[in-house]
Amino acid sequence: MKNILNVILGLGMLVASSTNSFAGDDKKSAKSILDELSKNTKSYSSISAELSYVVVGKDKKTKDNQTMNIKVKGKKFRLNIPGNLIVSNGEKVWNKSFESGEVVVKCGEEESSMNPSNIFTMYEKGYSYSLSKTEKVGKNTTYIIKMVPEKKNKMDSVFLYVDGSKKKILKMKKFMTNGNTETYEIKKFVPNSQMAESDFVYDTSKTPKDLLIIECDGKDH
Repeated sequence: MKNILNVILGLGMLVASSTNSFAGDDKKSAKSILDELSKNTKSYSSISAELSYVVVGKDKKTKDNQTMNIKVKGKKFRLNIPGNLIVSNGEKVWNKSFESGEVVVKCGEEESSMNPSNIFTMYEKGYSYSLSKTEKVGKNTTYIIKMVPEKKNKMDSVFLYVDGSKKKILKMKKFMTNGNTETYEIKKFVPNSQMAESDFVYDTSKTPKDLLIIECDGKDH
């Protein structure tokens, strides 16, 4: 599960002000599109979404196919994927494994910053980007933006598919250096939905002590 979460979080960072310089019409167009996207997403008080996650290997065979459900409110989030529930109140992250029953609790700035809303707003820091292609189906325009990490890592490039009229991400494709392709596609997207505060706290009182792993200074409660 940790690997899958790292994949999501590795997609990028939250929106920040641009400090890059741009040259060429393609980069200016990409920046304009992404600026509108970030402005639109930052206006939401909360996000509820369902995403599909598909990994295709170098041999073109599907290695993994999952559905994820995400709730995000500020720094708080709740992530459901097959086998795991991950909950954060913005300060702590509870990771429940349904297979083992184990609950791992993590704290600190690094853990609280692991917010899957990154998938909706990633583009700015640590990447160069350009408008790769524009597709039009009827009256709908989709912008395909290519992003390349400035520092070498396991990811070669990312292609972000943006709905031109609704100013939102439709899909994200990651091309890995090992030949795998990871695709995240947003199936449902509900901004400004009502969410209870209890959605972002995990009650460990019913978890057996031998299955509760606290990687924090002090107690969980």
